Amino acid sequence: GMLWLVIVALGLPQSSFIADVAALLLFAFFVIMPLVLRLVVVPLSQTWPARLGVVVIGGQPLAALIAGAAMLPLPLPLPLPLSLRVMGASVWLFYTLLVAACGIQVVWQQQQDSAAWCRGAALIYLPIGAAWYLAAQAHIAPLGLARALVWLTAAHFHYIPLVALTMTGLVGAQPSVRQNRLAWLVYRAVAAGMLGLPLLVALGISLTQLTGNTAVETLAALLQALTVLALGGLLLRYVVPASASPLARTGLAVAGGAVFVSMAAAGGFALGNATGGWAITYSQMLLIHGGVNALLFGACGLWGWVANAHDPRPHITGER
Repeated sequence: GMLWLVIVALGLPQSSFIADVAALLLFAFFVIMPLVLRLVVVPLSQTWPARLGVVVIGGQPLAALIAGAAMLPLPLPLPLPLSLRVMGASVWLFYTLLVAACGIQVVWQQQQDSAAWCRGAALIYLPIGAAWYLAAQAHIAPLGLARALVWLTAAHFHYIPLVALTMTGLVGAQPSVRQNRLAWLVYRAVAAGMLGLPLLVALGISLTQLTGNTAVETLAALLQALTVLALGGLLLRYVVPASASPLARTGLAVAGGAVFVSMAAAGGFALGNATGGWAITYSQMLLIHGGVNALLFGACGLWGWVANAHDPRPHITGER
């Protein structure tokens, strides 16, 4: 977390949309990723013969530092040579492929458990965000997207699939959810949505760029918003009351409530674009949707799960 503050303070002093997106990406590198690894990879790393989890956890700070250093010159008059920036992003892509291998291992070990599928998929989706980060640093515009949108897509895949799928997998491991018929039915729908909707969103963005038709993108965005809202409801109704730790209750309650703000902004943005009835700018979306997802849903929620994992009662745990 301190490295994120230092890099943002030293390297992103000017206010611009891309610099703001870069700050969110740095937050994912230095704050979100260590928390996710602690919750998903640490519980399993001791049992893996290849010790891949140990390598991933131990290499995360260095990979994040190299990837983050590639952003430092964004607003400066003498930018880092393009080759070095691409190299830094390439290191992050290679690292996320190792993380994805951990995700495959999580799924392989518990193939019949939808919660394990979600925790594993959170890691498996990560290289998509890293590939978009590489494209942003290399000034590549997939499907003709504007440079700012390439950066925004990179940030998106470091939050919604990574954070939301991790939390979905942890919610699904809780007895308070698994032992309640209604909660489990809702959870199964949420898990299915979280697993498939990132691909539908990607398809919608592609169709919008290729055809100009926003129908699929709008539908995917609305379904994703509803799915995350349902996840927030499960957190507030079934997980928060079952936790004995005040820190866990606070973090998870903040995360559960925050999604109603961030997803309302996402839904409003999608509907406004589709109908033309109103306009929410990308800068406003970045502030409301991005900021809330990063700080309140992401950081507070994951810290809540870390506190939950240390709850002395054996039936409340972030592991399974």
